[in-house]
Amino acid sequence: MQCWNVLPRVAIAILIFLAGCASPILQLGEQSALYEKVKGNAELAKQFLSCIRQAYGDQTAKSASATPSIPPRVQAPSAAPALPAVEAAVADSPQLKADEDIRGLLDLIRDMDNSTDRKVDIGHLVRIAEMGKRLHARFRIDEERLAQDNSLFAQLLLAYNKAYFGDIQFRTQPMLTGPGIQGVFKVVSAGFVDRNGNAFAFPGLSSEITASIDPVKQEPTVRFHASSVDSRRVASDLVRIFLEALFDAAFRVPASQEATALKVKWGRDGGSYPRIDPDHPSISNEQFARVARDAMLAEAVVTSAVGKAVRGAGVFGTNNETLAAAVETAGGVLAKKLAEHEAFCYFQVTKGKLLAMDLDDTETQALAVRAGRR
Repeated sequence: MQCWNVLPRVAIAILIFLAGCASPILQLGEQSALYEKVKGNAELAKQFLSCIRQAYGDQTAKSASATPSIPPRVQAPSAAPALPAVEAAVADSPQLKADEDIRGLLDLIRDMDNSTDRKVDIGHLVRIAEMGKRLHARFRIDEERLAQDNSLFAQLLLAYNKAYFGDIQFRTQPMLTGPGIQGVFKVVSAGFVDRNGNAFAFPGLSSEITASIDPVKQEPTVRFHASSVDSRRVASDLVRIFLEALFDAAFRVPASQEATALKVKWGRDGGSYPRIDPDHPSISNEQFARVARDAMLAEAVVTSAVGKAVRGAGVFGTNNETLAAAVETAGGVLAKKLAEHEAFCYFQVTKGKLLAMDLDDTETQALAVRAGRR
């Protein structure tokens, strides 16, 4: 994890300073606003907003125990509808709520999830990259104590971190030719698997140590071979793992069978992360596929827009590729997780009904292209 230190603080400080000299705001343009599709129906609108503001398990419990009255009309949300769920996950985690940049993270979520003016602050994204670095460092230094943290965020981040770096084993074996031994590091892990089933594994663990005897000099020789580590990829992956853990703890959208989240037992109640039940799915398999597709599309659009801004020649541009990779990933994963939760709630409350304002795939692709060009 030392490779994260290639993010120079000077570059980060410069980028934040520039953010104060000129507006670091990127307008996201035409993003999916599913609330617009249901707000004409008072009952659906109320159910949708209630779903967005809570984690999946809380939605189920409250819907089973309460039957709130429906007002004659529902006003559009004045702030980010998903923010209460994230704030609840933050409040539950001593590690998160004490972080110096947590307010910037919540402000960024508010801006990106605002139904009337969706935007992203580059300065906040830089600080989120720093936050991810700090939290991963804390887990590395004091893993045993943090393993006792009962917050769902801490448990998910610890599990995701371990899965990403793998279970490393060392073994020795005789040389195939000549005297001596060789020792080999083996990684037994499929990597971190997100709730959609996509795997991310640390790229630098293919290492080998060989010790042998020189047949002429009769002296031992030790050789070490290690694969190279791509700092851009590692920086990007660590930001991704941090944000995936945070939003999975906040929203708990059901996960595919391969997901790392399903291997985590919740310390406080002995439960587990919700899974996609093929026999009794909360939404249809086709709708789960649509949730994943829309989320990945949102990630691609925002990653592209942020990447263009931080790599360009303007005031937000930086010649540091590692920093740029971390920042664009932060923006993309934020967009992905917000879109994922919104789409899941939409299909839950509409019960699969195709509303008049639904977009077909062609229209969705066209919106994405136009947004990516901004």
